[in-house]
Amino acid sequence: MQRVATSPEVKKDALVKLTPRRVTALLTFFAAGIVAVHVTTLVFKYGFGRDNVYGLTTLFDLDGERNVPSFFSFTIISTCSRSRSSEILMFAF
Repeated sequence: MQRVATSPEVKKDALVKLTPRRVTALLTFFAAGIVAVHVTTLVFKYGFGRDNVYGLTTLFDLDGERNVPSFFSFTIISTCSRSRSSEILMFAF
């Protein structure tokens, strides 16, 4: 077993600092990824005549419900509402 040398500069308790700029960049990255997959499925659907590309067409449809974009929106809204209140939100599906 090899022994890994540790530097005194390495902190044992690593914390991730969430700044508004990092959160905005992360949310923009995820939203752009969702839109990119949606546009790709539209190209396959209308350009190549493939109605369903391994199930991704319905999974990333921006006009649909119960898919990745609606879950992304739900997560953002519930996170914002939980940061403002201490109540636990109950959702029935």
